[in-house]
Amino acid sequence: FCDSAPILERYWAVQAGLGWMGKHHQLIVPKAGSMFFLGELFLDIELSFDKPMESHCGNCRACIEACPSGAIQLDSSLDANKCLSYQTIENRGELAEGVAKDMGDMLYGCDRCLRACPWNRFSKPNDTPELQPKTELLEMTRDKWMNLSVENYQKLFKKSAVKRAKYEGLMRNIRAIASLSKNKNKE
Repeated sequence: FCDSAPILERYWAVQAGLGWMGKHHQLIVPKAGSMFFLGELFLDIELSFDKPMESHCGNCRACIEACPSGAIQLDSSLDANKCLSYQTIENRGELAEGVAKDMGDMLYGCDRCLRACPWNRFSKPNDTPELQPKTELLEMTRDKWMNLSVENYQKLFKKSAVKRAKYEGLMRNIRAIASLSKNKNKE
């Protein structure tokens, strides 16, 4: 599995000793950071494994301070209702109040906490062709986003995690950003 089944991926990765859960609630792997995909194999044989690692976040607050909505609390708990990734991807209803202003120009997800995490200085960009953005995606303009049809959405995001947000959710996010932009221009 790789983000394709209801598996507690991070929990099991921590239990297997691959890394620790950062204050941003993502797995941090030493000398790799937290910007990667987790994949799992379910086997019917017992394998050896390491013990869970202690956290090495220490007094660092970079992810907490980078979170635009305050979803990551000072006690390291996470208020998912404030998290922009939850709101823009998993939420099937309307966006919570104030989310649009926190989104800026990001219409899907956030990851500002990951970009702020000093452990990600060890992450390496990938050059796997299947994981690179499609040319059509890079050529999207504001007008193309505003007029995105269901058919174009299906084509643009075929075999993509963006489909988790569904067409309706992505368009909701696009409209929220556009509405906020219109209101700023009026001021």
